[in-house]
Amino acid sequence: MKAKQALKLVFTLTFVLFSFPADAYNINKLILNELEKNGTRLIFLNTGILGDKGTSRLAKSHLVSDVKHLALWGMKVTDIGVSALAKSKYLKNLEILNLFNNEVGPKGATLIAKSANFLNLKDLNLQWNKVGIDGVRALTSSNMLRQLESLDLTANNIGDEGAKLIAQSETLAKLKKLRLGDNGLSSAGLKVLAQSTYLSNIEELDLYGNQIGPDGIEALAESSTIKKLRILSLKKNKVGDSGIAALSEAGWMKTLEELDLQWNGITESGARNLANSSGFPKLRILKLWGNEIGEHGRKTIETSPNFQISNPVY
Repeated sequence: MKAKQALKLVFTLTFVLFSFPADAYNINKLILNELEKNGTRLIFLNTGILGDKGTSRLAKSHLVSDVKHLALWGMKVTDIGVSALAKSKYLKNLEILNLFNNEVGPKGATLIAKSANFLNLKDLNLQWNKVGIDGVRALTSSNMLRQLESLDLTANNIGDEGAKLIAQSETLAKLKKLRLGDNGLSSAGLKVLAQSTYLSNIEELDLYGNQIGPDGIEALAESSTIKKLRILSLKKNKVGDSGIAALSEAGWMKTLEELDLQWNGITESGARNLANSSGFPKLRILKLWGNEIGEHGRKTIETSPNFQISNPVY
């Protein structure tokens, strides 16, 4: 009986502990615990425990003064929490800010764009937020974000207009990694990116889940500025066999190490084009699941002397 009562007490205390939001905790204790594990990295993942109040308390803690990497995944942070981060007198050394899967809107993006706290920021992740076109406009015109090397705006409803703002942004001239998946981009959006004179340093480009057709792929293949790509994701677009034909002739493909073409309506004909192309000497990872290349198409690629693919392609 005593054992049952003790067990019930443990369950009750556990429920109480994890039912209160982070502002009811000693935020400094939480910070110290994470910093002991990660040094200058402060990482909270997918609990929703902080919210805006917890984020505001974090921003006011002197313990974050040496933090270089701040990640608040799925913490229910809104523009209010972002405001606290942007105004913090301690967060002056951030190089990585990861706000994946929160509720940051245009106002929050604007606060980031205008804050001197982010002068040294190299990596900004706003994937799965609500940045929108006004937020992109603020980010791309910022004088504070000129050191950015990585920008993730996946699933922020920016459309072709957002792609155009990115393409025309001098602020983003140092970008090496750009992720714009699931944003409603069409061929027109990719065309402006491909023609950008400011994106010449891009090494990784993720365009998964958009509406980019063969015309956009052709424009990318003909780009005279994007020449350093190592990783390209075109998963779940509308590439088709004609898009593959264009990619196979692209000069910049010689630097490509990883290519994701899953779910693109590619047939055995497209697979043959890939296999016969000598334009991919460094390609090691090729993903073609969800297409219609068939067993013969798979074997054609896997036995091609032009590839040294390390993964199952199909």
